[in-house]
Amino acid sequence: MKKSPSAKFFCESCGSEVPGNAKFCRKCGRFFASVRCPSCGATGSNEKFRNGCPVCGYSAARSPMKNIKEKNGASRAARRRLVSAIDARNGAQDGSLPRWTYPVMLLVLALSIAFSVYYMGR
Repeated sequence: MKKSPSAKFFCESCGSEVPGNAKFCRKCGRFFASVRCPSCGATGSNEKFRNGCPVCGYSAARSPMKNIKEKNGASRAARRRLVSAIDARNGAQDGSLPRWTYPVMLLVLALSIAFSVYYMGR
């Protein structure tokens, strides 16, 4: 009985193949927060990508079909542009926090220190 091809997973940093359940790359040490489809840019857990991309169906184990219209009529290229535009608007694609969170955290820290000093001096 022939096994159905399963998705292959690759490190985005160094490009080496990694097991589907890996938490970090054994070659470069990069930690994996989520899986990203190289075709459409969709992200999610490795369980969602076990049989390929849940959005566009891409799997490195089999060659993707080109320019196939999805159910709603959007081509893969259009879907990829949409996902990259959303990612660009939402901030970094590497899973880091948005830039605005750092000044907010510093402000909260400074205010808490100021209140602590003020009430300790009373």
